Amino acid sequence: QGDIPRELGTTLMAAGLLMTGIGLFIMDGIQPEIRAACMLLAGLLLYVFAAGAALRFFCAFFVLAVVLALTWPNHDVLGLLDVQDPAHAWIAFPAYLRLWWFGAGAVLVLAVGSRSRDPALWTPLAWALVCLAQMLAWLAPAPALHGLAGLWQQAPMLIVIWLACAVLPVLVLAVMLSRVSELARVVRIGAPVALAVASLGWMGAPGIALALTWLILGYALAKRTLLVFGVFALLAYLARFYYQMDSTLLQKSWVLGATGCWLLLSWYVLRKIARPAGATGAGWRKTAAHARRPWREVGLLAGLVLILVVANTGIYQREQILATGQRVVLALAPVDPRSLMQGDYMALRFAVADQLRLRLAREPADIAEKIKAQQGGYLVLQADEQGVYHLIGLRPRGGEQVAARAGDLPIVELEFRLRSGKPRIVTDAWFFPEGQATHFEQARYGAFRVDGKGRGLLTQMLDDQFAPL
Repeated sequence: QGDIPRELGTTLMAAGLLMTGIGLFIMDGIQPEIRAACMLLAGLLLYVFAAGAALRFFCAFFVLAVVLALTWPNHDVLGLLDVQDPAHAWIAFPAYLRLWWFGAGAVLVLAVGSRSRDPALWTPLAWALVCLAQMLAWLAPAPALHGLAGLWQQAPMLIVIWLACAVLPVLVLAVMLSRVSELARVVRIGAPVALAVASLGWMGAPGIALALTWLILGYALAKRTLLVFGVFALLAYLARFYYQMDSTLLQKSWVLGATGCWLLLSWYVLRKIARPAGATGAGWRKTAAHARRPWREVGLLAGLVLILVVANTGIYQREQILATGQRVVLALAPVDPRSLMQGDYMALRFAVADQLRLRLAREPADIAEKIKAQQGGYLVLQADEQGVYHLIGLRPRGGEQVAARAGDLPIVELEFRLRSGKPRIVTDAWFFPEGQATHFEQARYGAFRVDGKGRGLLTQMLDDQFAPL
């Protein structure tokens, strides 16, 4: 009796489970399937007799992770991180298959747990399945929609499993709505159909389908933690979507925009033609209650307007710099034309950055301290006879600008920032299509446009003859 024996027992059980799992994983003398079965049996016994949700979650998560690793082809789970080429996404088929099983299992466990007299027995297992499925979805590559035709010829089973993942939230939504008899029939049928059409946009990205499944279940079963998890899982996966190198930003924007417009249109049409009666039970809120809250629509529109204003203001400001800014050419320091994480791009360093460090050490103490305190300032640059600008001084923010005298070569001020003591001048990268690294290795100068406030944009890479690359 008491907390201390319970905590001691929990700690010993967790430690024993860890040692057992690691031991079974490295025991090469026995076939992986037998070791996985032993791990499942030990985990099941520990899960049933464990005290507390935390230990049960740890038990389920760790046991399933070990079984996942033991049953993986060649035990190469980390090989997922090496799949760079979308055309080789079929290599990750084991990940897609397992994330579907985990996702479907999580749905079933959540459904059973919601009807069980002892939900504490089912909830930790459900969360372990949810987390593992979403982790696998985040690790697995997600080819763009336009690349699916080629993959169909290489691995048709991959397309099948993607379809199964895309259908998962549609089926969950259909089942949940079928339990709400107060809803109009057109809503119970129309909403899953609308979601099925939208699913075409993310068919190659199971992480989105899984996140939507958690959102639907969290809302339907009144599980706020699952709802919040679904929101963050979706945001995390969309952040990963940004760094897919097989699609352009325009293609990604089209997919997101078209999907969003379709969902908004579907919501509007279904809301207009649905009966005014609300729905109760299973955690669903009344439709009529939504209709009496116009601030929801106002909030959505205000958020959309705010995003458009902020984005287009930034675009307009940069277009003005490109149109009216002064042309400034800076010499490059040695550059690295390759990034393994983001495809081909040139990691930039400018010669004036090295000059800045030396200049900062020679500046008067009050100016140097002010620049360090402000984490940046302005480079005072002057052109030579070839049009290349060199550092002639520094100015902190709020200091007096340096005026060019008659007959002098042009002088311009360019804003810089200090990050962990290292200078950052406009940008540190120049992106270009994959396969052109050799071409851009010739770069010796960077051409900028700088406005009157010292804000600059990098516009071109130049070779040693000042010809644009």
